[in-house]
Amino acid sequence: MASLLSLFLSLIFASRGLWFAIAQQQPQETLSLLSREDVDVLIDLRQSLRDLPGSDFFSSWRLDSPSAASDACSSFAGVVCSPADDDATLRVTSLTLGSAGSAGSPGLAGTLPSSLANLTLLTQLVLSPGRVSGLIPEELGGARLPSLRLLSLSGNLLSGPIPASLGVLPSLHTLDLSHNHLSGDIPPALLALPSLRVVILAGNGGLSGEIPPVAVPLLHLDLRENNLTGSLPRPIPATLRYISVSNNAMSGSLEALDASFPDLAFLDLSMNGFSGPIPSALFTPRRPPEDEVPPPLAVLLLQRNSLSGPIPEPVEPGAIAKWTVDMSHNQLTGPLPGGLAASGSLFVNHNRLTGTLPSEFVRSLYAGSMTTLYAQHNYLSGLDSPLPIPGGGVAGAAVTPPLPDGVTVCLSYNCMAPLPVGPSGCPASTGGDGSRPSYQCPAFNNGTAIVVTGGGGDLSWDDVEP
Repeated sequence: MASLLSLFLSLIFASRGLWFAIAQQQPQETLSLLSREDVDVLIDLRQSLRDLPGSDFFSSWRLDSPSAASDACSSFAGVVCSPADDDATLRVTSLTLGSAGSAGSPGLAGTLPSSLANLTLLTQLVLSPGRVSGLIPEELGGARLPSLRLLSLSGNLLSGPIPASLGVLPSLHTLDLSHNHLSGDIPPALLALPSLRVVILAGNGGLSGEIPPVAVPLLHLDLRENNLTGSLPRPIPATLRYISVSNNAMSGSLEALDASFPDLAFLDLSMNGFSGPIPSALFTPRRPPEDEVPPPLAVLLLQRNSLSGPIPEPVEPGAIAKWTVDMSHNQLTGPLPGGLAASGSLFVNHNRLTGTLPSEFVRSLYAGSMTTLYAQHNYLSGLDSPLPIPGGGVAGAAVTPPLPDGVTVCLSYNCMAPLPVGPSGCPASTGGDGSRPSYQCPAFNNGTAIVVTGGGGDLSWDDVEP
């Protein structure tokens, strides 16, 4: 066994010696020779990683070619070089490992060598999705990679903690370690890097602890599908455009969001244990009235938490036009605000909403400006206004005019008898239920005290308005 290992090592060093011998034979006037340090790293990579069946990424990495020393930067897939500042050699500045962007490419397997940190002029390191496993080398962080702006290792089998040394990369702008098997806490120094703008750690499952304070003007923060606990960090940068902490174990109030986020386009806090009221700031205009640029927020997902209290009335309904809003599976009470009818899709099912369905919803649904309304499993008691009929007029009690094509409404299991719109638009999970039993509905009990039996236990409501 020892002799085999010696033979293997001798072959590696022999290949490196051949490389440098060839490099020394090139004309001095050419500037196409890669530095010796970077050559070593490429050889280490070729020894540490391999193509999965169906991948041919390394087919262009001809380390045994007589011209390899001069052609590495022009013919090796994924390798981009630039001249070094202090001599005539080339240095690797961008490295994409695997066929990034190629649909169906199976990627690479193996481990990442620590010698990657010797590519000291590297600005971009991308590992395509595959089956690369092991730890993220601690050496990738720190002062040895002062120019690294993009680090993307997503969609592999990397495990262990996020190296604390990544919190010392002064130029890091984008970090994507999503969809691996990373575990442990998020290093606090990471979210304090001065150049950091994009953080994607989604889909690891094992990241735990609280989200550290965010001390830089982030644009994109994606931490979904982990095991994070605690409340939202405060303050949340007003610069954020995308926030997702969906499917974690977080709790506490949403007070940190009761502020202005002028560029926020996507907010997903679903499937956690957040409680308390929904901040009214989420439904206020995102930009000054004189600004003609439409508010950017398009998706607001708060479903499957323990949020309570009334839903805030939008200050300017036009500011939420075409939004997708999901507040389902909470403990929200009170009436359904008419201003929410300006949204494109609204999910408020499985709450404790009372009162009637505002006339704004009837108009928006029949105009087709709202395409989806799920309000099943509440305590809504009817409509504010009669349903319109084609050609003008309003429908009688026995007439239910058809909804426009592409519009879906579910009002099952409310306090409406009969339902103004049939259960045909309801998901299969609704079970096709009609109205609630009369004893659960204030509309059927003259507004007096009732006991509502539901998934959250027995709820005593006094003097509920019909």
